[in-house]
Amino acid sequence: MSGPVVVGRTIVPPRSFTARLRCPECLRPISPRHILPSQGRQYHATRRRDQTAVAAAVFKAKELFNGPPPSGPIGIDPLRSVAKEMKFMTGNIRQLLGSGHPMLDKVSKYYTQSEGKYIRPMLVLLMSQATATMPKRSRMYSRGAEEVDRPITSPSVLADANPASPLTAQSVDNGEFADSVLPSQRRLAEITELIHTASLLHDDVIDTSTSRRGNASANIEFGNKMAVLAGDFLLGRASVALARLRDPEVTELLATVIANLVEGEFMQLKNTVLDERHPVFTDETISYYLQKTYLKSASLISKSCRAAALLGDHSIEVVEAAYQYGKNLGLAFQLVDDMLDYTVSGQELGKPAGADLELGLATAPLLFAWKNNGELGTLVGRKFGEQGDVQMAREMVIRSDGIEQTRALAQEYVDTAVRAISGFPDSEAKIGLIDMIEPSTRLRRAILLNDLLLVKRIIRNNPRLLQNPDFEDKSNTSLHLAAIHDFVEIAQHLIEAGHEETEICRNTDHDTPLMLAAQHEKVEAGKLLVQCYPRCIPMVNRVGLDALAMASQHLASTGLITVLLNNAEYPASPHIRDQDGNTPLHHASASGSLKALRILLSAGANPLAKNSYDWTPLAYSQTVAAEVYFKNLVAEFERRKIEGAKQGEERERQRAAGVRLVQEHNHGEGMGRPRVSTEDEMIGDALKRHWSPVDRRRPMTPGSAARYEMGLGLSHVRTRSDSDD
Repeated sequence: MSGPVVVGRTIVPPRSFTARLRCPECLRPISPRHILPSQGRQYHATRRRDQTAVAAAVFKAKELFNGPPPSGPIGIDPLRSVAKEMKFMTGNIRQLLGSGHPMLDKVSKYYTQSEGKYIRPMLVLLMSQATATMPKRSRMYSRGAEEVDRPITSPSVLADANPASPLTAQSVDNGEFADSVLPSQRRLAEITELIHTASLLHDDVIDTSTSRRGNASANIEFGNKMAVLAGDFLLGRASVALARLRDPEVTELLATVIANLVEGEFMQLKNTVLDERHPVFTDETISYYLQKTYLKSASLISKSCRAAALLGDHSIEVVEAAYQYGKNLGLAFQLVDDMLDYTVSGQELGKPAGADLELGLATAPLLFAWKNNGELGTLVGRKFGEQGDVQMAREMVIRSDGIEQTRALAQEYVDTAVRAISGFPDSEAKIGLIDMIEPSTRLRRAILLNDLLLVKRIIRNNPRLLQNPDFEDKSNTSLHLAAIHDFVEIAQHLIEAGHEETEICRNTDHDTPLMLAAQHEKVEAGKLLVQCYPRCIPMVNRVGLDALAMASQHLASTGLITVLLNNAEYPASPHIRDQDGNTPLHHASASGSLKALRILLSAGANPLAKNSYDWTPLAYSQTVAAEVYFKNLVAEFERRKIEGAKQGEERERQRAAGVRLVQEHNHGEGMGRPRVSTEDEMIGDALKRHWSPVDRRRPMTPGSAARYEMGLGLSHVRTRSDSDD
């Protein structure tokens, strides 16, 4: 196969590949696209090898899920518009699930005891609100608020004993809900969660799962038979609620979803079309996987979004846009989930790392890796069933560019989803739909808004996003962001959630959150980080600066210096040097902080220490006060030197008088003459180097000198001491 054609900076996929890559739903060939090459990451990214034809076809220039946040009102939570709707979601679903049989009632409601993420119903509600103001068309299926609860057939014929049914139980007052969401759309949101929960009950039996939503899975708690029957019962209740929407087109859509789920599960029993014992990778392998992914994951999201637009009586163009949004979003969700199986720990993911491989499933990262490594075909053929197969396959995928290609393909679907709703009017709901695609952007916005409740909700629903490195901002994590803005409560929550549980996070400059707190003069956040993670105090960044040096550089961070120096476990050293040889005292002198100078000197910092350019802290005094302070300090050393000389003379007199003296080490040498100490020599040298204010040149501030590969380039800058007069 020929490789990709490069036109300028654009990579055009070869015809032979694009002709074979097909839509997962209609199986029609996907038209060629112009795709830009991606830039490499700097945070826990797998090593990228030379790009293949498949990589060229799916690669994108944008970093995954890190485009600029969508424009919207500052300070507004995009999901706040559906918050009231979501508040009553669990109660409404439990009403729909009521049964006259006590055991069936208990099992069917088991997964509603701990609230799930409710992503699917939230999407339905957001889509309903985002399209509420758009033009409507006349449809023959009109319905009122009471229609969704009224049976079509006589209750005596239905024999449907549901004590909690809205027919017999008091419903929630509609006054609590937004007028932009119709009762039928609200019921549709509940139906989608019923179908999804039913699929979880069945999946847990098929996959022999042991836990779900933090509790024992239903098959473990009640047995396989009851779990399967409970799933069937949920589908029955969903079908009843669906029928009462009185919209045949919507009923048809959601009914095919149930069929799609079963078809997708059957397709997942095989990793390839023919399920050979010794398969060979072809481009049809990717198409088969995408079709299976659509049926199992994207069908429910896409068709429920389409149904929401239909129930709103919108034009066919709006209905199709809603469907395309949901379809591409669903595919992106599953691709990311497949990728996380290789990149996120089991604790963050909510299931054991490598769980897909343990089940014999070949997902997108492995399929892309298989393209360039035929050895994986043997493992795929036997479904990773032999000893060591899972670990071997995992290592092969991590060494390949399979994760990167999966990331790029997911981004392509994300971009398509955003484009699909670009014509919708601007609203909070539209921003919410975009943020649902990119929860990482939403988490950063929540931190910047200092919205603790929103941060908690996003992390609870997306535990893998706890650290959430921003690849477009030096890979700063959530805790970096909270430290920079001194959001102590958010930082406390991140810490309690395990943000630094395994290791101290660093950005691409190797800065820790504590370093950034010191750099941005956020003392309270810095104190919290010192208290919780004292082991990060001695850490240094790429240029050799630790938190103490950064605190010394900034006047408002002086309050952090004592905390760093006095920590009982990992006290900061006042003698540490950066890669230019500067001590914290050099930095404090350059910042002009007298308080920092006093604290460091009282901690034993050497005022005569020279950096790599042979300059003492005295030479960096950038304020008159700091200069006078250092001059007084030197005068004090001179006074001590004179006193030391007098004491030496007194000792000589006593020696001459025959008094035996026990001298301390290094106090005398040679013919009994007092030795000139190294400290005295350094004082004299410092005095020579300390120019008066009328001199024209002084050394650059610490860290500002230019560096060259074949030597050191020194230049001078004008300071307050420079004079052209």
